[in-house]
Amino acid sequence: RIYTVLGDEKMAKKADFRRYRILHKQFLNAYRRMQWDKASMVIKELLNNKYGDYLSSYYSIMQGRIDTFKIQTPPQNWNGVYVAENK
Repeated sequence: RIYTVLGDEKMAKKADFRRYRILHKQFLNAYRRMQWDKASMVIKELLNNKYGDYLSSYYSIMQGRIDTFKIQTPPQNWNGVYVAENK
């Protein structure tokens, strides 16, 4: 798993950040369950959140993967791992 640090304890206590964190978890769950439309919808919500700018490039990359997976669906036993084919 890959983690990133986003803010401090004070930020973590803010209601709008807690909402952002919930949305991010919803995105990851939808992505891992291959619920591409839901994952894309949540990405849009995340980017509209005031904290969305922090990880906007990450969400852009993930949206690109979702777009690819809509065309080339991963196998049913897919574990969420993406194999990069270029840098």
